Amino acid sequence: MYKADYSQSNREDFRVSRRQEGAAFDHVLGLLRTASAHGVHSTQCAEALYFVEKLWIFLLDDLAHDANELPERLRAGLISIGIWVTREVSAVRLGHTRQLDGLIEINQTVRDGLR
Repeated sequence: MYKADYSQSNREDFRVSRRQEGAAFDHVLGLLRTASAHGVHSTQCAEALYFVEKLWIFLLDDLAHDANELPERLRAGLISIGIWVTREVSAVRLGHTRQLDGLIEINQTVRDGLR
């Protein structure tokens, strides 16, 4: 009985986590789209980059833990994406990149994968 309750609880925790992650990506995508409309020198862009970086640093930290139960290959792929995202955020901040299309596309792809 306890084992069944624990298993059900784990499945529900997983669903809640996925919904929260999806909501975080939805928020970041909204910020990035607004920033794209206002330009990379806007306060909207600064805010979007802050939240994108914050989300991915959180995800990278979680993905790096041995307790993370995602398959190793998926974790490695997501870590690679996260490293690219953080580098791209830096490139935008430094003026090396003037578009947010890549950040929007990759975050959209990851968000869609959560569904």
